[in-house]
Amino acid sequence: MAVGAALASRYDGSGAASLLSIGDGAMNQGQVHEALIFAAVYNLPLIIVLENNRYSELTPIASMVKIHQLSTRAAAYGFPGMTIDGNDIGAVTEAVAEARARALNGDGPTLIEAMTERIVGHYVGDIQHYRPKGEVEAAMTREPLTLLRKRGEQLGLAANLDAIEVEVQEAIAAAESEAKTFPMSSVERVHDHLYVD
Repeated sequence: MAVGAALASRYDGSGAASLLSIGDGAMNQGQVHEALIFAAVYNLPLIIVLENNRYSELTPIASMVKIHQLSTRAAAYGFPGMTIDGNDIGAVTEAVAEARARALNGDGPTLIEAMTERIVGHYVGDIQHYRPKGEVEAAMTREPLTLLRKRGEQLGLAANLDAIEVEVQEAIAAAESEAKTFPMSSVERVHDHLYVD
């Protein structure tokens, strides 16, 4: 879909770039290869953010591929790839800005491998028995919001961060309350918004 949107932006004059987020396991899927080949051949304005949390569903990615940096695959497609610390908000911002500038300049796709860690299971109820003891706890100390809070506290912004956290929790509670009280839909509305009369 992101490749289609990037292709559309070439014709609709929007001057937009598409940003696609995929996981490390997706890099082994045929349709991803096909899409990246197409994007490269047509030099489309596409930014691929590859979130490498080192697990492809329940399997460590290291047991599936022989390379340590998946970003090196970008060279085979004919566009640049880079590996960054995906837990560093500044590094992510900088890399995406650079890739966006390339895309909008007509220089085609960029692959950004953002190294990160999974802090929850792959699905609801995943007990993560495949992960070494203590790995999740260690990952929680390095996840982006924890690091951002530490940096904010170093800058004397703890009160601001606390206020933002309260505001976010209140917004979540309000959305949850609204969702729970929203009237259920009826069978008669099943075709609403699907067809134009």
